[in-house]
Amino acid sequence: MKKVSVIIPFKNTPLKWIKQLITSLNNQTNKNFEVFFIDDNSTNPQVYIDLINKNGYQYVQNIPNNIGVGKIRDYGVTLANGEYIWFVDSDDWLYVDAIDYLLKSFYKYQNIDFIMFEYEWVFDKKQINLFSKHNQFDEIIVKNNVNKSKMPWFHNNYQTDWRVCFKKEFLVKNKISHPDKVNIFEDVYFGLIWKVLYKKALLTSKKLYFYNRLNVESSLNTYKYKANDLVSIIFKNKNYLLENKLFNNNWYFYASNWLGALNQLNYIDLINVQKTHNKFIGNNNFYNLETIGFHKIWFIYKALWIKKVVS
Repeated sequence: MKKVSVIIPFKNTPLKWIKQLITSLNNQTNKNFEVFFIDDNSTNPQVYIDLINKNGYQYVQNIPNNIGVGKIRDYGVTLANGEYIWFVDSDDWLYVDAIDYLLKSFYKYQNIDFIMFEYEWVFDKKQINLFSKHNQFDEIIVKNNVNKSKMPWFHNNYQTDWRVCFKKEFLVKNKISHPDKVNIFEDVYFGLIWKVLYKKALLTSKKLYFYNRLNVESSLNTYKYKANDLVSIIFKNKNYLLENKLFNNNWYFYASNWLGALNQLNYIDLINVQKTHNKFIGNNNFYNLETIGFHKIWFIYKALWIKKVVS
């Protein structure tokens, strides 16, 4: 049985990116992994079937149409035979020693729930190197606390599903999954669950992943994200955790860092944030910071910034 299960949702991804990802998988120095390419009903599936099967990986399609990338990832977990789960986007690719590093790290630090790593942004074709290794890095084992002075990049840098390799037992035992009928910021919702629940993790500055910003057809390049989308997901997540008795005060810290990302969204759209808050907590409580969980000092700073923009 392979140790790592790589789960790759896709729909109509340009073949050149699928081929590049497959090449990076084929080049892995450690072959102890399995791969599931899960097709969300592409318009021309046969070209993907031929390519994926030719390279010895598993093609999966029998899923409901347009269930969203998050639920496809959850479905992949049910298929996985490995001890470790890695969600990978279909237009990105891996450093050649990525699997090897993950397995050695899980063996070295056996009580961790996941490994979070660094990655390389790719904006220029000159950056593409399918045989790259990143040899200088730092590691830190962390317990679930909110001491951001020890691990600022864990809290503040760009975060998404593909940046973490999970122990499968951690996901299954805690029933950690993506939200239904959500196709944007589903990784924010998912991330706020595992961040609240994890006990111990390895954070490493080693780069394992190439994040492709050259794909002009990517949803990140074509969808106009709105501040309300992010705020709605954050409150939806809080309600889920409360209803399932999983909530703890660490949530405020982790959620605050996502709300801090609002300044990267459409500036004008921030005026709509108040409407979303009203929906969840009522008009009278919009600026009651404690009511909406903004009573931690780092959260107050960001909340006041939002108040300034929308007032």
